[in-house]
Amino acid sequence: MRKLILWGIILLVNFWIVSAYLPLTETQLSTIDSEINSNQHLTYAEKKAKSEYFYRLAEKNLAIRKAFSSISTKITKVNLSEKDNETVNYRINILKVLAKAQRNEILTRLKNIQTMAEELWRLYEIESSPNFVWFWRTLMPTPVYSLIRDEPDINYIMWWEGTTGLHFDKTNLIRELLVVYPQDTALTLIKKITKGKYTYYQVRTPEFDGEKDEKYDYYVDSRFIEVSKEKPKDRIPKLPSREQVLKNMYNALGSAYVRGWTWYQGIPQMTSYFPSSYEMNKKILAQKTLKGVDCSWLLYQATDGYTPRNTWWLLWYWRAVEVEGKSVDEIVKQLKPLDLIVRAGHVVIVYDQNRVIESRWFNNFQWGVMLTNTKERLKEIMETRSPVNNWTASKLASSAKFVVRRWY
Repeated sequence: MRKLILWGIILLVNFWIVSAYLPLTETQLSTIDSEINSNQHLTYAEKKAKSEYFYRLAEKNLAIRKAFSSISTKITKVNLSEKDNETVNYRINILKVLAKAQRNEILTRLKNIQTMAEELWRLYEIESSPNFVWFWRTLMPTPVYSLIRDEPDINYIMWWEGTTGLHFDKTNLIRELLVVYPQDTALTLIKKITKGKYTYYQVRTPEFDGEKDEKYDYYVDSRFIEVSKEKPKDRIPKLPSREQVLKNMYNALGSAYVRGWTWYQGIPQMTSYFPSSYEMNKKILAQKTLKGVDCSWLLYQATDGYTPRNTWWLLWYWRAVEVEGKSVDEIVKQLKPLDLIVRAGHVVIVYDQNRVIESRWFNNFQWGVMLTNTKERLKEIMETRSPVNNWTASKLASSAKFVVRRWY
């Protein structure tokens, strides 16, 4: 059985095609779903054994790859056995005598097998716990909160008796809000927690895996989700046309800046699930319903989830525009619609020949989606930052540089 699973993963990698930016490809996700759904009959012990197998498979592939490149990635769970290390060393010696092109091709396959194996390890590890709930999906745009482990109280964050019901920090943001997932997003529910009349679930997705952290986990309110008979298929985004992406961003103009990526149309159910104690004005209502977006989510929602969710990922997304050492005017001449002007923590999107669009937040003052003159905005950025071609290769501090990425 193990040989059959491994053969299936290797076959999958040979046909690996990236249709969008995803931690896992559509084919990989489909294979994982099939593997998990076909083994729901296994006992806790049998699922634990599967988890251990896939962990060791991932760890061995990582060890082989590290022999040929400076990889700092760690999986870190248990040490490989003496037999595992013998297998790793044997395969390293084989790869050493191969031509570079052939070796790199095999190393790429090993990397993709490792990615698959890590996800299967994690899913089987969760399923082998008696606390495991099941696989669920979101019924609507669903807020996910980052909270102290086993102490979730979403009702406290979104509703205070005698107030408008919003727990802002000193910068006027809901700091606990992590992300709002679109409808029909597949979720793995690790644990059920009841607080009075409210039910919360510790949740896990391939992008967000709270149990790997020592202190915080990710939680959702039970009213936003429903159970699935089997592991639901992950939502695979389809890239809209360039014109539609620009139109979607334009439709978000004037939306407030809301941390946690959120949803520029708002989530109407928030007012009934977390009612305020008195009538809300327009501004408070927008805040209550999480009506707004942050910088990366403006792009993510406009592309129907095709682009990365985080500005950190955008720093390396697709290809670089050569901007290092160039002036404002020289850079402006190179820009095309949907190019990304990215620094650590923020992205500005080129809208047309003369304008850029972004969701911008000013210290202690909430703003949102706006269009500004490209040249003037770039001048402002370059007052404190220098353009570089490669974020990693540049020796400048993160606070002193930016890149331009072209992806469409």
